[in-house]
Amino acid sequence: MKETILFNQKFISATTTEILEFVENELIDSNKAKIISAINVYLITLCYQKKEISDFYNHCDIVTVDGRPLVYISKLFSKYSFPEMVGGPNLWTNLLDSGSKKNRTFYFIGSTEETLIRAILNIKKLFDNINIVGSHHGYFEINGIICSEVVDEIKRLKPDFIFIGTSSPKKEYFAEILKTNIDSGIIVLIGGAFDLFAGEKKIGNELTSKLCLDWLLRLLQEPQRLGWRYLRSNTIFILMLINELFKRIKYFLIK
Repeated sequence: MKETILFNQKFISATTTEILEFVENELIDSNKAKIISAINVYLITLCYQKKEISDFYNHCDIVTVDGRPLVYISKLFSKYSFPEMVGGPNLWTNLLDSGSKKNRTFYFIGSTEETLIRAILNIKKLFDNINIVGSHHGYFEINGIICSEVVDEIKRLKPDFIFIGTSSPKKEYFAEILKTNIDSGIIVLIGGAFDLFAGEKKIGNELTSKLCLDWLLRLLQEPQRLGWRYLRSNTIFILMLINELFKRIKYFLIK
């Protein structure tokens, strides 16, 4: 697998199959906690605005690409372009499938208690032999009492995979706390995945993905929560893209 840089963020340029093989052969039995994450357009802009978030992702063990726009842009700006979109539901479901077949253990964190229960029921239907050893809703304060209780429970249960399904930057902050407090396990940042597994939200199809319109589908489902966020992040991203284009043009003119 090759490491590549896009908008000053480190990514792994690899296929889903290569990522899964690396997880199984190199990470799963490590005596240190590892973090797997994916970056989309919104997170690219968040990294641009917050150095601590940028540093977090640049120190993750695996960072994959989530979002067709970044796949397309990598072909222009990266030394090693992305062969496919690895992050997002594609990666989560493959990790669940692979883990259930190999009797790996899972711990889930995120969403409300009710949504998480529905998500777990549906996950168990999709993956017959999945071994979920524990779960907790995502509504707790970082460094609070409940946060400490969740960390202690994970230390006791020692799951192979810990899926964190909270929003940014909470999931990044909690993942960092968790990594420094557990001896092993793969921490997977999955954002709003439990809402999808619970059937409360929908994802786009292959066509909307190729046309880079998945964000529009999410916006239509949550206009009040995502309206301002997308307006802000998309504007920042366009400005970042223009800046990158000017840097490339300047480089070739000087050269």
